[in-house]
Amino acid sequence: MSIYEWIWRRTTGRPFTYIIRDWWVDYEPLWIIGMIALGATLGEHYGFLTVMKILAIFAVGVFFGHLFWGTPYRMGQKGDRVREITLEFDERFRETLLSGSKTITTRRLRHGRKGDTFKAFEAEFCLIQVYPISRMNAISLWFLEGFESRQQFEQYLDGKYPHTDTLWLHSFRQIK
Repeated sequence: MSIYEWIWRRTTGRPFTYIIRDWWVDYEPLWIIGMIALGATLGEHYGFLTVMKILAIFAVGVFFGHLFWGTPYRMGQKGDRVREITLEFDERFRETLLSGSKTITTRRLRHGRKGDTFKAFEAEFCLIQVYPISRMNAISLWFLEGFESRQQFEQYLDGKYPHTDTLWLHSFRQIK
């Protein structure tokens, strides 16, 4: 076990590089604005030539980092804390899941967290967000659940989770 692995296992449970990649995707506009501001500040204080030297060194680092690190980005990239979970779906959801028209599922209990993966109908999915939601707000998202009408989804919830006011919304996307 390397020193780096020893540190991240005891602090965040995931490699810092994976966490930074998640932050980049979630807050990309802020990163870009911050880098522009940093470049302008450095240029003002140290001059154009010095900033260009720093930029060239940075570019070489990025190039070699991609040569040796080059794993493809995947939300919630697997570290010890990302896991494969079980989310079961009725057969009637096969078509809507595989076509991408069903992008959320509402459950009585929380079944995972951002980045966790699950398999359904020969495909693999990744959770994008998991959060509590009121029954009324969940019903308003009927079209993302793969139902044809609000009433149809409301009847489904009444049959599956009667007398439950707070549910857990799991949003996801297909990755394989």
